[in-house]
Amino acid sequence: MNAYTLMCAMKSALEARLPELPLATPGRVPHPEGLRAANVFIGDLPPKKPEGPDQEFPFVLLQAKTGHLTDAENMAEVLLRLGVYSREEGDNGEATENDLSNLVSLVSRVLKPYAAAPLESRYSLEADGKGRFLFWERPDKQPQPYAEAWMISLWRMPA
Repeated sequence: MNAYTLMCAMKSALEARLPELPLATPGRVPHPEGLRAANVFIGDLPPKKPEGPDQEFPFVLLQAKTGHLTDAENMAEVLLRLGVYSREEGDNGEATENDLSNLVSLVSRVLKPYAAAPLESRYSLEADGKGRFLFWERPDKQPQPYAEAWMISLWRMPA
């Protein structure tokens, strides 16, 4: 088992539940704005297409950041980048904040149970050194109507 197989399992778990939260998608002529579940990607976002909308929004991007191996197990830190888009007339960004908060909450609800019962019986969510699960933060300087949060997850798996 390795970080990639872990991220594949995380992707499957998230894709099963993300349809519960339809989120706004950006539009460009001739593609109108709409609603859909966040796409889940591993590694990087797909290249932007000049003729269409920013299809990656909303998204959850899984990236292995760090890890280590002992004789008995692997540890992997996986960064989840969560991105949303919301443009509402007369809105000062509250809709974007609400969508991002809802996405962070849903992802947390999907992954937190794997601290008690391992994902696919192999991958256990662990607390960080401060006892926190799924710590998240917002990067600075995000252009409205887009917003992103970064969530850190720490996983233990057999070597």
